[in-house]
Amino acid sequence: MSGVPYSSSESLPSLQTIPWAVSATHTNLNQSITSSAALTTSNGTAVTYITNSLNSEHNIVLPKPGSTAHFVSPQQPIFTFTQPTRVFMIIPTTTNTVPLVNAGWIFSPQVGGPARRLPALGMDDVFTGVISGLGADYLYERFYDAGTHNLDPTGLAPEAFFLFEEVIDFDILAELRARQMHWFENGLLPNDGGNYAVGGLAGTQPTDPKLHVEGKLRASGSLEAGKNTDQVCHLGRGRIGHFPVTNANTGVTSSSVSFSHHDCDAATNFALVQTEDGETIVNSAAGKHMEFMVGGVAYMRVGYTDSNGASTGYIGINQAAPAEYLDVGGNIKASGNVVATNIKNYYQTVNSANSTVADSSDSVNQVTNAGCPSSESVWTRYMSWKTSGSDYTNSNTNVFSPQNYGFKALVAGTYKITVHMTFQTFRSNQNVVIRLAKGALVDDVDDSDNENPGPLANMFINSYQNAGKIHSIGCAQITHIMSLAANDEVSVYTVQVGYNDPAGNNVHTRQGYSQFLAEYLG
Repeated sequence: MSGVPYSSSESLPSLQTIPWAVSATHTNLNQSITSSAALTTSNGTAVTYITNSLNSEHNIVLPKPGSTAHFVSPQQPIFTFTQPTRVFMIIPTTTNTVPLVNAGWIFSPQVGGPARRLPALGMDDVFTGVISGLGADYLYERFYDAGTHNLDPTGLAPEAFFLFEEVIDFDILAELRARQMHWFENGLLPNDGGNYAVGGLAGTQPTDPKLHVEGKLRASGSLEAGKNTDQVCHLGRGRIGHFPVTNANTGVTSSSVSFSHHDCDAATNFALVQTEDGETIVNSAAGKHMEFMVGGVAYMRVGYTDSNGASTGYIGINQAAPAEYLDVGGNIKASGNVVATNIKNYYQTVNSANSTVADSSDSVNQVTNAGCPSSESVWTRYMSWKTSGSDYTNSNTNVFSPQNYGFKALVAGTYKITVHMTFQTFRSNQNVVIRLAKGALVDDVDDSDNENPGPLANMFINSYQNAGKIHSIGCAQITHIMSLAANDEVSVYTVQVGYNDPAGNNVHTRQGYSQFLAEYLG
């Protein structure tokens, strides 16, 4: 056909032996392209051409000597290219563009114009009067290698115009880069708000985000968005933004970064906030608790919510429903001191009657010169402490195991032991000594250490008036702090060092007059 275009103004490389040319098997291949020319549709209708749309919106200059020269009207769009060619397809009617994208056509965005929008998914009936005065105008592009090609084999665009442009120096990649640079400089896939979308047909038309990517976004380097400014970014259902944090002591409001769910956008329901000086705040909304998990199992809960939906502020460790400000479902171990203003771990009891206290021979071996026997075999373990009854109290059965000799410690730690014993007697010159033992009592050795913990205490009754034990009484008391391991036994031993009637029944303890108190200090 006459008027086949080719490049005459560009210097061709040595490899280009065949000039760029386009030929077709149907009419209307060559239409004169000027700012005042009309485009001819398939039924012969002349369509007004809008002068600056292709240039300002798509970086296409008409005419461009030797490079861009032809529109062709539709019908049988089979063309032969002698060299790689860029093809622009202008659709001046309402057309379903999804198959076009699937067929490899790429939507070419506009920067300005009377209605800057992306085509809606399906029928593109919102983008009108941009390139021509006929219906809705859209521009798509595609690269073709040299050869014969049917540009619309399935009739997807029955009223399309095709514009051909020579690929300069056979460098399709360079052409693509030049095209992309134009888009970035003048608006990448913009809508009527100057915003961008990437990835073909977006499901919705972006009206707020400046960049809308349909699909994955990957960056091999760093990605910055509003760096060090009070901006809000959304990733999935996550919200990374800014809440002002005011120091309660100074009243100064500082910048901060916050993380929260998309629906939690207030300064009362965020998840995490950190200020520029490193202060970090973890938060849950009112009426909601906070959990710490390992392997999907909750081990600590903060802010237990009661039946009325109010947060109690309680902390539970191995406790799903803590009943106190700190509720631990298990033992607590501390390498330092545990200080509390109200310690409630104690065990207290009184004695049963015992009429044979320290009845033994008055001949004793005093190797240590302590005034009482050195051999443990002379001492008598007092086995009359009550383990039940109205005068018995155990504040923590996980710490104290009551025994008739005293108690067994169930938890290692420091304990304070207080023993008060009251004695009566029928005899004169009765002297009874008491002492504590951790485990079994052992012999005293004449050296620098104490084989049995705690001090000695005694009572002495030298005589009595009137007959009977009613008119004779003596008391002995010991207070001692000791370190115990789990399952250590603490008991009281007694011994007689005064006159001891061989007939027995020398010293008595009346029921309820003696006391044994153990306190767990931590």
